Amino acid sequence: MVKHILKISSYPENEAFIYCPKKNLYAVVKIFFPLKCPCCGEEFKSKTEIKFVLRQNLDSFGF
Repeated sequence: MVKHILKISSYPENEAFIYCPKKNLYAVVKIFFPLKCPCCGEEFKSKTEIKFVLRQNLDSFGF
């Protein structure tokens, strides 16, 4: 199963882009755990359940 991807956009404000592989959508979220995906509703209780990327473009993952 493909993990959700969280791309850090503005770390001081704890904002990030999240990619939802279930719905093939992007959304902006505040980083705090437990984190709930606004696209599909899946809840993540820890950092290990989601993939963090910093400098990569989301296009480079082939979505």
